[in-house]
Amino acid sequence: SLKVSIAKSSISSTSQGGGPIDSKPNNDPERVARTVHISGLDDQVSESQVASYVSVCGEVSAVRMAGDGVEQPRYAWVEFVDLEAAQGAQALSGQILGTQQLKIRPSRSAIQSNQYSRNPSSNPDMAVFPSRSGPP
Repeated sequence: SLKVSIAKSSISSTSQGGGPIDSKPNNDPERVARTVHISGLDDQVSESQVASYVSVCGEVSAVRMAGDGVEQPRYAWVEFVDLEAAQGAQALSGQILGTQQLKIRPSRSAIQSNQYSRNPSSNPDMAVFPSRSGPP
């Protein structure tokens, strides 16, 4: 089964509940609804690989990862352009990416995007992850 969590704040560190924490919470309900929390990430998986993997569900607007995979588990938050894509991403929960089984649930907060954004005109170094078709 698929689980998705909704994030309540921007990210700078991780709470035990899987939500990103920041001194400036981002509670935009639309962004929160379009964001999923992914746990169980392989230590070797990058933000771009996560974005590419879930882009089968729709266009990814931002990805943020936390945890070093050694002392802390690896997590990611993915924000999609469309609510339907975020809901569809939940169907990927239980699948394998790298060597680990993913757990995908609604996020409790929106994320502050970092190097991955769907608006490269604001930063030419940012990558764009359009939706793709086919299996992940």
